[in-house]
Order: sequence, then C-alpha cells, then structure tokens
Amino acid sequence: YFQVKHKDISNNQAIKITKSSFEKTGRGNVYYVFVLLSNDKRDFLIIPFHIVNDWIREGIAEATEDGYMIYIKVRDSKYYLKEKGLDYYLNNWDLIK
Repeated sequence: YFQVKHKDISNNQAIKITKSSFEKTGRGNVYYVFVLLSNDKRDFLIIPFHIVNDWIREGIAEATEDGYMIYIKVRDSKYYLKEKGLDYYLNNWDLIK
C-alpha cells in the first residue's frame, strides 16, 4: 500500500497525514512516498510506515487535532525533518519490499 504526498520545497508548508488514514492503513506494508518538487527537479522520499510511526512517537511529526504534520526543510541541498537527515530515504526505491 502506498500513500503519495507532494510538497513544493520552496514553501514552508507541511505534509499532512490524517490520523484516520494513518490508523486505518497502519501496518508494516505501508509506504509513504513524499514527492518533493522544485523548479529544476523532482525527488522522492520513500518512508516505511514504521519510520513515520517512530517520528510520531518521538514528536518529530507534529500532532494536530486531526493529523500529523511533517515539515521537510532543505539545507545545503539536503533534506531534513527537524534535525534528522533524510538522505537514506532519498530516491531509495529499494526500501520497498
């Protein structure tokens, strides 16, 4: 099962995952594909469900009343969630098993 979300990296908006969707599809065979768009390229973060679940438990993904907000930032041409580097998940389609 795939959940695809997109983000224009030129703005500060979060990627939102609704709580109902997260709880309904929450198991090991779910992958989140975050499509990161810029003027000159398109990147993909391939994130397994258990990693997103860890981010929620650790408070890295910000909980709201109805969802979880994931703020991905670019620094020095690298993607970050808070202080966590996301290079391992960048265009890593081998994570899908």
